[in-house]
Amino acid sequence: MHLKFLISFKIKALNQSQIFEKLRLKGVEVYDVKLLSRFDTTFSARRQDKKIVEEVLASFQAETLSLKPQNLSKIKFFLCNKIGIVVGLLMAFALQITSSFFVLQVSVNGASCAGEIREFIENRGIKAFCPKTNINTSNLELDIIENFPEISMASVIVKGLTVVVNVKEKESFEVLGQSDIIADFNGRIKEITTISGVANVKAGDIVRCGDILVSARNENAENGVVAKAKIVAEVWYETTNTHIETKTQRVRTGKIIEQRKVMAFGAEIFSSNKKIDFLDYEIEENTVKINSILPLEVEYCTYYETKSQTTTQRYEDVKEEIVANLKENTLQKIAKDDIILKENVLENFEAGVTTTTYVVVAEKHIF
Repeated sequence: MHLKFLISFKIKALNQSQIFEKLRLKGVEVYDVKLLSRFDTTFSARRQDKKIVEEVLASFQAETLSLKPQNLSKIKFFLCNKIGIVVGLLMAFALQITSSFFVLQVSVNGASCAGEIREFIENRGIKAFCPKTNINTSNLELDIIENFPEISMASVIVKGLTVVVNVKEKESFEVLGQSDIIADFNGRIKEITTISGVANVKAGDIVRCGDILVSARNENAENGVVAKAKIVAEVWYETTNTHIETKTQRVRTGKIIEQRKVMAFGAEIFSSNKKIDFLDYEIEENTVKINSILPLEVEYCTYYETKSQTTTQRYEDVKEEIVANLKENTLQKIAKDDIILKENVLENFEAGVTTTTYVVVAEKHIF
């Protein structure tokens, strides 16, 4: 059932059947038609149709004796026929009041000993129906850290009906030695002198980001040494842009249609759906909670009319701007101590698509 907001009309007119036929042809729905006398009649219509009804009545020279909203009767009808929802709303209100003063559960996250921590907290009296005023979150955080040596951090908050405890366990490490020297660049090794560890590359080798240049071990494959080396590399930095000369895209025309639904416990109690007569459109949906006490929310669905639009932009007209942006982005990747050797712009043209790559070659020293 849709909860409609109606207006009740009481009229005096001849040819009443013609009036209602004219309203029907104009798409106006009428409700609760009652013939009071030969000339007097009452009926209801939707609030948004009020202007159309008045125009039709005026065209038949009908006299409007009274005009009043009929919302209360509809709401009364809704309450009588949706008793389950009404009871649910009252229960939600009671639950909201309860959640303002008490907690119902404890949730512990982030540790393998979550069960033990939960039991520890509940033994301190923090459990179902514990008053929120009895919970000191700061003291509880300190107590958890002091009583659980494996915990390095604890955070306690009260969220709704739940005491939420987030903890972090201490990390343990098995130290086998220093880490390898790993390339953080794409390039070519120009010189490499190993001080300790085992070199995996030599001068002239092409390397990629993530390659191990020097391993933290000795010639006998034993770990525990410190990987050190002096390395000079030719490093390549690049940024790429793809330009399509002719593009077809959907653009909004500015026309919109909005639909709304009022929901409670997943049930629709009111809607203002309108016919969508757009051929092409985009949809945006949004849900807004009416308040924090009752589980009422409004679902908005907005339809934006769209059309296809083709645009053409020659690469030569924007080449200078593209290259400038590529250069700026590429230079930002270069390390502070790198020495720039040369810069180059590479272009590839194919079927209306131009791929532009800005390349910077630099020299990097690693010690």
